[in-house]
Amino acid sequence: MPKVLIVDDDMDWVKVLAMRLRQGGFEVVAATDAYQGVALAHKESPDCIILDISMPAGGGMTALRNVRMTLPGQMTPVIVVSGVGEPETRRALQEAGVKTFLSKPCKAEDVVEAIRKALEGADTA
Repeated sequence: MPKVLIVDDDMDWVKVLAMRLRQGGFEVVAATDAYQGVALAHKESPDCIILDISMPAGGGMTALRNVRMTLPGQMTPVIVVSGVGEPETRRALQEAGVKTFLSKPCKAEDVVEAIRKALEGADTA
C-alpha cells in the first residue's frame, strides 16, 4: 500500500484528503507545519508527498529544500497543492523537481489522480 505524507496546516482539507486517500488504497500520515513535515518524511519514508506552500514553521519551500537535500529517496514525488501560485514560486518549485502543482481550492479526487500519475513513473517526480 503506497504511503502518502500530507503536509498542510488546513486541518479540514487534511481530513477530507486523508479520508479520500484511504478510500483509494493509500496509507496516510499528516503534518501541520513544515518542521513536522520534514521530520515525518524522514521517519515514514513516504512514496509521495502532498505539500502546501504557505504554512507555519518555515513554509513549504523550506520543507521541500530540506527533504530534497536530506532524504535518502531525494526524488520522492512531491505534489504541491496550494493557494500560492506566483510565477516565481512555480519556477522555484520546478527547479526543485516538482512537476505537479494544483491550485486550491481543488477536489480531493484531482489530488488522488495526480498521486497515481506520479507513482506510475519516475519522470513525474
